[in-house]
Amino acid sequence: MNNKFLIVLIVLSLSLAAFLAGYLISQKDFTRQSANIGGGFLEKFDESQPSDLENSSGNLSALSKRAVLSPTLSKEKSSVLYYDKSNGRVFEAGPRDMNPERNREGPQRASVSYGMNERIVSDKPLPNLVETLWSPNKKEVVSVFDTNNGKDFRYYNYQTNKVVGLGKTIRSLAFSPDGSHIAYLRSLGLDGAIYVSSPDGSSPRKVIDTRLADIKLSWPSEEYISFKASVDGRDSVYLLSLTGNLTKFVDEPGKVDVLWSSGGVKILYSTRESGRPMLFIKPARLPDDTQAGGDALSSSVKALDISTPAYKCAWGINSDYIFCAVGRSGQGGEDIYKINMDGTKELLFSPAKNISAKQLMLTGTENFLIILNETDGKLYALKIAVD
Repeated sequence: MNNKFLIVLIVLSLSLAAFLAGYLISQKDFTRQSANIGGGFLEKFDESQPSDLENSSGNLSALSKRAVLSPTLSKEKSSVLYYDKSNGRVFEAGPRDMNPERNREGPQRASVSYGMNERIVSDKPLPNLVETLWSPNKKEVVSVFDTNNGKDFRYYNYQTNKVVGLGKTIRSLAFSPDGSHIAYLRSLGLDGAIYVSSPDGSSPRKVIDTRLADIKLSWPSEEYISFKASVDGRDSVYLLSLTGNLTKFVDEPGKVDVLWSSGGVKILYSTRESGRPMLFIKPARLPDDTQAGGDALSSSVKALDISTPAYKCAWGINSDYIFCAVGRSGQGGEDIYKINMDGTKELLFSPAKNISAKQLMLTGTENFLIILNETDGKLYALKIAVD
C-alpha cells in the first residue's frame, strides 16, 4: 500500500515539474515575441538572426527579412529605414558585424558571417502605398498613395503624428538638404509651376511656371533645385535657382539617370551609348555662374568608361570616388567596384549570389554598402574596407 502511494506521489511530482517547465518556456517565448512588436525610434534593436535562407555569402548578408519600399539611411547613416512593401509597416535595420577580425587582402575576403538588427518603427498598415520621400532629418515624410483618381501626396510627422493631405495635382517632390522645405511640381492640364513651401505644404511660394509635365525633382544644394525633364525621348537636367533662374545643365539624346553628390558639388549621370549605359562625371555650376560668362552645358565632363546606370552607384563621403554595381560580361549578377574620378577602378566584391542592384547606399563610416536587390526586393549589407 505504501509502495503504491509512493509511486503515485512520484508520478504526480514528475507531471507537475514537466507542466511548470513547459509553462515557463512558453512564457519566455511570448515575452520575447512581444518585445519585438511595436515601439518608437528610441528603442534598441532586437538581436534576431537571419534564417537559413538569408544566411550570408562571404561578406554579403541579408539585412531585411522582407521585400522593402523606399529605403533610406538613418540620420546617423548607421542603419536603414524602410517600409514593408506588402503592407506599409515601417522597420529599421542595421548590419551587425559578427566577426570583426577578417582578412582585408583582395576583393574576395575571408568568409564572414554577419547578422541583422531589425526593429519595427510603426506597425500601422498603409494600404496602396507607392513610395515615400524622406526628410533628411528622418522625422518627416511625404508618402504617395495610389487612388482611383491618381496619386495622392500626404505629409506625416513621426514625432507629432501630424498628417496633412497635399493633394493629387503634385507630379514630383523633393526635400531641401536641411529638411526645412519641400519643392514640388503642381500641374493642372498643360499649366504647371514649381513651388517651395514648408514640408506640410504651408507658406507656398511659386518659383517658376512650366509646361513640362514629365519631370523628376531633386534638391542637391541649398542654393539650387534640380530636375530632369523628358521631352520626345530626350532627357535634360536643369538647375533652378530659388529666384527662378533656369539653366540647362545636361542634355542627352536618350534616357538619363542622375545621382548628385553630397552638397550638389558634382553630378554622376548615365546615358546610353550603343545600347549600353555609360557613366559621366560633371562638376556643378550654379545658375548664377553662367551669367558671369560660364556655359553650363559645355563645362568639363569626364567619361568614366564604366557601363552601368547611375542609380546602381553611391557616392563616397568626400565625393572623390563612387561605388557601383557593374554587370558581369556574359554572366549573371553584378560585381561591386570602387571607382575613382579618373576612371580607375578596384574590384571590391564578386558575390556568389546573383545580385542586381536597384539602389546602393553607403553607411557613414564607409564600412558597409547597403544594396536593394531588384531580384527579390530585399536589402543586403556588404562589408567593405576603404583605404
